[in-house]
Amino acid sequence: MAAAVVVLTAVAVFVLRQWSKEDTELYGMKPYTAKQQQDRARTLIDELNTHDPKRVGLLRGTDARSQIDNARLDRLIQAAMPLPGCSYSLDSITDRGEQGEPQFWWGSAPIYRYDMNVTESCPNKPPLDRVLGVVARPTEGAHWTDALIVIDQ
Repeated sequence: MAAAVVVLTAVAVFVLRQWSKEDTELYGMKPYTAKQQQDRARTLIDELNTHDPKRVGLLRGTDARSQIDNARLDRLIQAAMPLPGCSYSLDSITDRGEQGEPQFWWGSAPIYRYDMNVTESCPNKPPLDRVLGVVARPTEGAHWTDALIVIDQ
């Protein structure tokens, strides 16, 4: 009797894994299209130009544990913001595609990246070209959701 239960459990696990594998292959992540990236980048640039990290619409946690992660995200956003008195304009987008599953503070998950090529304009200074990377992660419905902004050194 115990052997039959073990065999049935093993078969059930095998079937569920195959079904899950097929489901992922058939219905994987939805594409993050150039239009979606462009629209999202325009919004992010407008939000960065407010100079208020809380107004930048990146994925944030809402529970008590997430407060440390949200503070880390705010520091990254502040580093990506234009200098005080300056603003960004969006020049173009560079789609860098899926980037594997690196480890972040939220764990390991597939990520998607696109770069926002921007010009920073400041009074009495020449324009400065910058590249701001946007990292998106999977969320419900197999959609990519922007999670953080990175500045390559």
